[in-house]
Amino acid sequence: MKMSGYTIAWIVLGGIVILFFKDFVLNEISIQRNGIETTAIVRTCKKENVRMGNSSSVTKWVSRAYHTVNGQEYSCSINAVVPIGTEVKIKYAPRDPKCWKLINPREFDNYPKDMEEKVKKQRSANNV
Repeated sequence: MKMSGYTIAWIVLGGIVILFFKDFVLNEISIQRNGIETTAIVRTCKKENVRMGNSSSVTKWVSRAYHTVNGQEYSCSINAVVPIGTEVKIKYAPRDPKCWKLINPREFDNYPKDMEEKVKKQRSANNV
């Protein structure tokens, strides 16, 4: 059976995708099972360019929380407008503290995703 160059390219590409996905999933499981729980504190909230795919980016509001491991500070990003000073519970990988995940991944679902939305929510709360 003779394979065309396109067939071989698709097989190679599929293998790379599977390896990347497997690595991502294993890392998530490792953090879930063996991660060290700590608190990160939100220190900034500003618009940032967030990469979407290979070449495009989108401007979004990003809150950055920081946690310290062995005197080294690491950043966590949250795509929501989170008040500065908010404490966030996270787990990080013992071998690589820059790899982290929220303990409660749904924690910021109801937070505004931009400042305009935040202002609307505050006005609605004041009018009630």
